[in-house]
Amino acid sequence: MAEFTFWLIAFITIISACSVVLNNQLIYSAISLLFTLFGVAGLYVFLWADFMTGVQLLVYVGGILTLIIFGMHNRFGCGLVNENHFTLFVFIQDSFTQLRLQF
Repeated sequence: MAEFTFWLIAFITIISACSVVLNNQLIYSAISLLFTLFGVAGLYVFLWADFMTGVQLLVYVGGILTLIIFGMHNRFGCGLVNENHFTLFVFIQDSFTQLRLQF
């Protein structure tokens, strides 16, 4: 079961990394980057690298990706970024922030 889970996480990480590069919409690339970074954190869990998993989630997912999304929103305004997608992403990001604050 562990081997299947590892390959599933690796497959999702590779597919989402390809989606980051091949997407034309910047917001879709950012959401794909979210899945890629979570997939890498999941692979760190399989390596028993708990510290690296925490760093991956806190620094990259929590910090860098948030800066990318808000910078993109401020740069392009509401015209080029669909408000529904941005609101969904902010909701997801806030949910993960609340999860981190509980632990």
